Amino acid sequence: MLSYIPNIPQSEKKRIVVAGSGFAGLKLVRKLIGKGFQIVLLDKNNFHQFQPLLYQVATAGLDFEKIEQYLNIILVGGGPTGVELAGALAEMKKYIFPKDYPELDLSKMRIALYEASPRVLASMSEEASQKALEYLEKLGVEVHLNTAVLNYNGSCLKLADGSTISSRTVIWSAGIKANPIAGLNEKCFGRGKRLIDGRNLAVADLPFGKLKGIFAWVLWSFVHLFTIVGVKNRLLIFLNWSWNYFTYDQSLRLLIKPKMKH
Repeated sequence: MLSYIPNIPQSEKKRIVVAGSGFAGLKLVRKLIGKGFQIVLLDKNNFHQFQPLLYQVATAGLDFEKIEQYLNIILVGGGPTGVELAGALAEMKKYIFPKDYPELDLSKMRIALYEASPRVLASMSEEASQKALEYLEKLGVEVHLNTAVLNYNGSCLKLADGSTISSRTVIWSAGIKANPIAGLNEKCFGRGKRLIDGRNLAVADLPFGKLKGIFAWVLWSFVHLFTIVGVKNRLLIFLNWSWNYFTYDQSLRLLIKPKMKH
């Protein structure tokens, strides 16, 4: 018999183990809170299954179109923020989501980037802009240039040409207009511009030249690493990045799905 159970702290309180997070289990746990017990809730899933609605799902009573709306991810703005986010989401779709959410039909997941100007990364060189566009398309991101977004009501995006897009996942990455500061010019913002699109895919505009691909990606990584305060923090972040790179995985999760044993 185990004297230590991982993730359950040692306590002098009497332990009550509730097996199952159905209606009865959750109601019992709520009743026991504050009564001086250590409560452990066990379930094979990390969510509460609301069974009364299962028949509606089975009979198509729930709108599956809404699920596709959430999987239709729209990013508005093709600047550094929009390009980096689009690349990160594309890599998550390829490497992370199939493992974490195998029940999702990822073939219906769409990542689209809309930019009102003729090119992405308008603040960078033409060469960097074109290479970033190639990287995004290689990752499977749909890029729409010369396409302005007029408004969004929470479920429908309206474009300047009058067309509409159904989506419940819209990310605003077009930025905001800052107030001008007297005496502050572009030279105050650093020695170069760098941007990462994805694994081994990056562009960099530097005073001494332009980089792309894995060389720009390595440069970007080390520049960000050395801006971290403290040697210990840098080491931990470097180890975390190394793990992510070699395992094609992330160290953090919002939800943890139990591994099925055969």
